[in-house]
Amino acid sequence: MVTAHKNSSDLKRLILPIRGMSCASCASRIEKKVAGLDGVRQVGVNFGAEQASIDYDSDMVSPAGIHEVIEKLGFEVPANEESKAEQIETEDKHHDREINIIKRR
Repeated sequence: MVTAHKNSSDLKRLILPIRGMSCASCASRIEKKVAGLDGVRQVGVNFGAEQASIDYDSDMVSPAGIHEVIEKLGFEVPANEESKAEQIETEDKHHDREINIIKRR
């Protein structure tokens, strides 16, 4: 697992399927590139499960930005999964706003 040391207060977790990895070195390449993005706190790519787990600051980087980096490396993130991740992120932000409103009462 590669960890990018960046402080953040608004972390989200993104779980993405990744297609096209042929070895553990592929997973390592993805980890290093994604960990280098501003706002990414932690990255773990499981070659066997064809999946990445990414903790990131949604104010600094979006799921689409993470997807783009992975795609530029020559791997595939199924489009429907990216859309689902963005939908979850939007719902999370909505819930965070609701929680803050309730806390202020």
